[in-house]
Amino acid sequence: MVTSQTQKVGLICWPIGHSLSPVMHNAAFKALGLDWVYLPLAASPDALPAALAGLSALSFVGCNVSVPHKTKVIPFLDHMDKSSRQMQAVNTIKVVDGRLVGSNTDPQGFTRHLVNNGVNPDGMKIVFIGAGGAARAAVFGLSSFKVKQITILDVVESQGLSLISDLNHLFPDSKLDFKPISPNSFAQVRDYDMVVNASPIGMTPNIDMTPWPDDIELPSKAVVYDIVYNPIETKLLSRAKNEGLQTLNGLGMLVNQGAASFETWTGIQPPIDLMMEVCEKNLKPTRKNND
Repeated sequence: MVTSQTQKVGLICWPIGHSLSPVMHNAAFKALGLDWVYLPLAASPDALPAALAGLSALSFVGCNVSVPHKTKVIPFLDHMDKSSRQMQAVNTIKVVDGRLVGSNTDPQGFTRHLVNNGVNPDGMKIVFIGAGGAARAAVFGLSSFKVKQITILDVVESQGLSLISDLNHLFPDSKLDFKPISPNSFAQVRDYDMVVNASPIGMTPNIDMTPWPDDIELPSKAVVYDIVYNPIETKLLSRAKNEGLQTLNGLGMLVNQGAASFETWTGIQPPIDLMMEVCEKNLKPTRKNND
């Protein structure tokens, strides 16, 4: 039961869609016996300033921020931590003495998931398909490792070059480069150690699409990471698994970034396994079940 004593957090997003964040966080609050609630907070771009002002006015502890607001919230914040300033993107806000303090747990979510699954990016050559916000967060997270090379593939050259320009200084011992999406570009990265799909290609309902061409071989020993998590097993991951490659889906990144936000607000480490379990139960059927 929500009472006047219940601590409130939520997700500012537009449209709110079927976010897994409320079910994930509320399950964790219940498991830990915390009198907290996580609410979906639909806010259109025009309503964003009022929504942010309402956090303090309505005694919220904080909130998550998702598309399309991760950069648009910045002018309304009182403070940002170093990483979110460098990324120019915020996904977590904490209200401290009425002030809005921004941070970004997405990079931590990506790298935690890798490490927890035995993947050490040190020395790796990594290719990203897509150069949007998800790629930016993941590449930023990799700056804490000694990666050998990161190649960005995208149809929008300016977006890929902007990502490299903004983050290149974080990789003094690594090479960052951009290639336009083409058969030749995919062929040139076939000796890489990790493939990361940071685009929405293959996401429900377009489950029969794949970001990697069917007629080009995947790198023979690569870890294949698809930031898409609905369906849990995309066409890309199904192919990679059939070829004997290690695969990871974006649900792990979602849960781990959520856990880091949870810690930011509460100071308590949440039950990550439970958060993962409830997310899996609340996802739509996998691609295999739709066949």
